[in-house]
Amino acid sequence: MVPHMLHGVDEPTTFGVEFVVAAPGDTPGRRRDWVFYYEITADRRQILSETLVRVRGRDEEVLFERGHETWSSSVIVRGIEPRRH
Repeated sequence: MVPHMLHGVDEPTTFGVEFVVAAPGDTPGRRRDWVFYYEITADRRQILSETLVRVRGRDEEVLFERGHETWSSSVIVRGIEPRRH
C-alpha cells in the first residue's frame, strides 16, 4: 500500500490485494484454487481506477477495468450492473 500523504495531499493512493478462492465445481478429492488480484487507485474525493485480474499459470485474464470515465468487462454477472458515473 502506498500511503496517501507520502506523495502529497492531492496525489492518489494505489493499493492492491491478492486473494485465493476455490474454483467452481471443486470436490473434496479434487481441489483447484483460483487466484485473483484487485487493485484500486483513489484520491480523497473519488475512485480513479479499479482492476480485477484472474492470475493463471502462464498469463492473466483481466475480468474488469474501470478508469475514471470508462468501464470494460470480460465477465457478465447476472443481477450486477456496472456502476457508471
